[in-house]
Amino acid sequence: MKAANWLTHIEHDWNTPIWGACFDEIARRRTFVRSDERGCGLSDWKVEDLSLSAFVEDLEAVVDGMDPGRFPLPGISQGAAVCIEYAARHPDRVSGLVLLGAYASGWRHHASAEEMSRRQAVRALTRLGRGTGKSAYLHNFSRTFMPEAAPEELTWFDEFQRLTTSAENAAGFQEASGDIDMRHRPARIEAATIVLHAAPATRGFR
Repeated sequence: MKAANWLTHIEHDWNTPIWGACFDEIARRRTFVRSDERGCGLSDWKVEDLSLSAFVEDLEAVVDGMDPGRFPLPGISQGAAVCIEYAARHPDRVSGLVLLGAYASGWRHHASAEEMSRRQAVRALTRLGRGTGKSAYLHNFSRTFMPEAAPEELTWFDEFQRLTTSAENAAGFQEASGDIDMRHRPARIEAATIVLHAAPATRGFR
């Protein structure tokens, strides 16, 4: 059971150079359940609440609808925070956590005044810069996300961003990531946990 996160689309993920091969390999050996986050992918894009609490409630609804017993729970980026909160609430259901690119607290909890201003500018650009045609903003975001990607991969990711959510929701996800604060929750986790990160020299965006 994978916790949902932004920049996914359960239909198109299988063909992406980012997750396709990984998801295919996982699904070869076990039932692999994924869902699109609210406001993202095939889920309804017209939503008012983009918050960690809402994301956790959505995961609870997916699990309750399937009743899979105990299961390992992987989470990527802000999806890792959803995993941590879910595991703290439901220790009897989670057999293990796999957290990739996780962070304990979002940018709002430790950003300087200069960083706050930069984040506000990024959110404004997100709302205004994600047009339907070629967008310099989308391309810059793609290069920040995948700094060593080939030109054709960047072009693909530009389009993938449009497929995953609206400009307004993308800005909302950036806002929600800043509010995350899981620093008090690891002590409540009983499941075996592995935390994975990219090498320090690799740039990324969250």
